[in-house]
Amino acid sequence: MEDYLITLDAAEFGPDPWIPPDDRRPDAVRIVSAHRAQGREFEAVIVAGCLEGEFPSLGHRASLVSIEALAEPRTSVERFAARLAEERALFRLAVSRARRPTLVFASRSTGSRTPRSPSRFAPRLGAEWRAAEDVLAGPATSLRGMESALRRRLASPIEPAPSRLGAALALAAVGAEPEMWWGRRDWTDPEGPLFEGELRTSYSRLSVMENCALQYLYAVELGLDPDETYQMWLGSLVHGIIDRVQRGEIERDHDAMCAALDAEWRPETFPNTAIEHRRYLDARDMLFRWLNFEQNEPLESEVWFEFPIDGAVLRGRIDAVFPMENGHLRVVDYKTGRYPITDEQAKTDLQLAAYYLAVKRTPELAALGPPGYLQLAYLGKGHQRDGFARRGVSPKTIPNYEETTEERISELLGRIRSESFAPNPEADCQFCSFSTICPRWPQGGEVALEGAAP
Repeated sequence: MEDYLITLDAAEFGPDPWIPPDDRRPDAVRIVSAHRAQGREFEAVIVAGCLEGEFPSLGHRASLVSIEALAEPRTSVERFAARLAEERALFRLAVSRARRPTLVFASRSTGSRTPRSPSRFAPRLGAEWRAAEDVLAGPATSLRGMESALRRRLASPIEPAPSRLGAALALAAVGAEPEMWWGRRDWTDPEGPLFEGELRTSYSRLSVMENCALQYLYAVELGLDPDETYQMWLGSLVHGIIDRVQRGEIERDHDAMCAALDAEWRPETFPNTAIEHRRYLDARDMLFRWLNFEQNEPLESEVWFEFPIDGAVLRGRIDAVFPMENGHLRVVDYKTGRYPITDEQAKTDLQLAAYYLAVKRTPELAALGPPGYLQLAYLGKGHQRDGFARRGVSPKTIPNYEETTEERISELLGRIRSESFAPNPEADCQFCSFSTICPRWPQGGEVALEGAAP
């Protein structure tokens, strides 16, 4: 209401705000929704974003209280059919507003995370999806634009051979430098090894390398992902409180642990209040689960290890080491995530394998006893019987566990030294931050547009 009154006051200074936009600037381009185009006519129309999931958009949800749903109940199939019919009518409205040409645009991607495919509606109107250069080709207004047009013609599979040959010959006249084009450069040679002498690394870095060498290069060697996320901060906070309890610095009591949590809690770390509140409750729950379902006293807490392997030094930190009844050790790493790995994945987990070598080859840890069980404790995932989810492996049940682990680590160290950082086509990219600069993903490659002229 205040904005409306301010607009009324502004009208005293001239009639311009009350003149319809079409009358103020009759030659301007109109950007309107399909609904707003009803009853209007344009010289030319461009319909953008004609993708499955957007046009048609079939994910519409009915309101919580709908008079129509009460007066005329329908099955989910009937609601879906009605929604599709509405989208089809809206599309026909959008493409029928032009006096002469109508262009329909879409993009295509086969990526598993963000697949995109052109809308089904255009072919049903008799239109055929074509590459963007076939629709938009026109005279170039600069040397760079001419070079782009010639490159498109040269790369087009539908151009006749004489036309493509002519484009190749004409590129020299516009000053094209093919050696600078996309995909022409090989991996950068820094003219010197990344590591001179002893390589010092950690199991977490090697895990990244094992997943994807390009991700390792970006995150570890180039330092492109240095920022601490709120998930990492929360994990460090929970680990710190548990460590202080195990060392006797905080009383083994839930109220005392929560008091320590409140003293160190920083709401500004989180992106919004809702997430901050949820994660605060999660932190209290994790401390409660640990307190009530991890009753044993550890031999070591947050113990640092460092040992040589294959000309390198592997280092890290173990959250807790507990004694077992048979004299062996239970080595534990606490996780604050809510998505545990499977039991089969635990058998080949690189972190647990590195812990095994650490206990055997670090003198201070080796003096405590042999490693009998390696465990990941997911405090963020509740379990009805055990309090929280646990995944582990008994090394003695896996043949040649120590030798296999050493071979895996040596192989990864060799790849790092050889500076072979090509992307892994089988990598788990769910938590990778570098899709926009990775050639495996559409975001990191060249943009491909398709257009149709109904």
